[in-house]
Amino acid sequence: MIDPLPVWLAEFEKLPPDADGTKAPKEIANFLDQRVTKKLGLKNSPVTLSPPPQFTWQKGIFQPLFAAVAMIPSIDPLTPALKIAAAWQSATVASTMIISAGAVMNPPPPGTNGIVGTAVAIIDPATLALAVSGLISDLVSAKPAAAAASAAFPRAMYKAFTTLTYTITGIDTKPPPTGPIPFVLPLTGVM
Repeated sequence: MIDPLPVWLAEFEKLPPDADGTKAPKEIANFLDQRVTKKLGLKNSPVTLSPPPQFTWQKGIFQPLFAAVAMIPSIDPLTPALKIAAAWQSATVASTMIISAGAVMNPPPPGTNGIVGTAVAIIDPATLALAVSGLISDLVSAKPAAAAASAAFPRAMYKAFTTLTYTITGIDTKPPPTGPIPFVLPLTGVM
């Protein structure tokens, strides 16, 4: 399960100061990765999966894009917010949510034997757009914060990740001639 917001705030506060901005991109990428990789799961799903899906966020894509934002000073808050949101979106879209073959679906979707043969998890485009626009809005409207616990950045990132939903499609392991049977687990939220 994804870390709750108080953990995000406490861990963000532990990040070391970075006066020249050279270490921040790596630290921020690692911070986000540690909050969601192998923790981001499913909630509000009509079907549970056992073992649960494994999420891996692509911090290697985020870090250099985020570093480019840090190197270009801007008076206007919109420009860096757009670039940070684009870095997050690029990393998130490239991320994977693996559903193991053999995972048990409970309850099984109608007509299936309840065992995943193969499956793919895809981010719902509407929630991705909502997450990106919310991230931009939250970052643009952020006020300077004296303490990390009141900083907008970890709050905005938490909100973006928890806005996402996934549609999972696949086939079961029912043998021919009656199978395999396709299934869809729509709009499964993340936690």
